[in-house]
Amino acid sequence: MVSRALILTFSLTACLLGTAGCGHPASKSECKELAEHIARLRLQGRGFDEAEVNRRVAEAEKDPEYQKTMEGCVGKRITESSLACVRNAKSPEEIKTKCAR
Repeated sequence: MVSRALILTFSLTACLLGTAGCGHPASKSECKELAEHIARLRLQGRGFDEAEVNRRVAEAEKDPEYQKTMEGCVGKRITESSLACVRNAKSPEEIKTKCAR
């Protein structure tokens, strides 16, 4: 079963891609990268070791909620600055306060 934190991660990923009119359409690989990075930060913040983080992230890809998020993510407009912000974020809070504006 996928944790609630990962489901919230999928929702946050979709929110980051809401900027209309600028940027470029997000690719599947960009969406996956964003979702995985956010999930990893959340799981690490909850104290899971790297092996457990990897297991849970891999498990999440099978979840229907993940699939819905990917469908809602691919093709949405995203800017290079948003991508860079998430890629460089060190915590979920940093993503919320700096990247998801």
